[in-house]
Parts: sequence; C-alpha cells; structure tokens
Amino acid sequence: PSSLMAMPNMTKLTALHALANDLVNEGIFCTALQVSVDGGGSTQDIAVGQLAPGMPVGTDTLFSVHCATKPLVAMAIALLVD
Repeated sequence: PSSLMAMPNMTKLTALHALANDLVNEGIFCTALQVSVDGGGSTQDIAVGQLAPGMPVGTDTLFSVHCATKPLVAMAIALLVD
C-alpha cells in the first residue's frame, strides 16, 4: 500500500519485524524466520522463532533458504529500497 511506502525506513523495519513474528507464530513459517536488508549505508537484521525448543534463532544463525521465504524477502527489499 502507498501508506506503507510513505513510512520512514525504521518504521518499515518495525512493521516488518511484527509481520515476521506473526508469520512464525501463526505457523506460516514452521519455526523461524531471518531477514537481512542492506540499504542506505546500513544493514538491518531481523530474526524470530526457534530452530528447536530452547534454541532461539539469531541474526547469525545459518539455515537453508526455502521457497516460502522469497516473497517476504522481496517485500522487505521493496519496502526498504523505496
């Protein structure tokens, strides 16, 4: 939406973090989600969820990228590039 594009980048990042939490909590992403966006001279990282019970995902956690992550990554990049 155009109102989302008018937001400052940090507000967009906060909205993206909330969306990522919702996607993991609703089970759309099984256990975890990690996003890293580089733009405007800085890198912003988001990591939510758990790899296994008691093992939280961090911004430095390595795991494979599956097709379901591509739309969210594309949206994140589009929001932060604008």
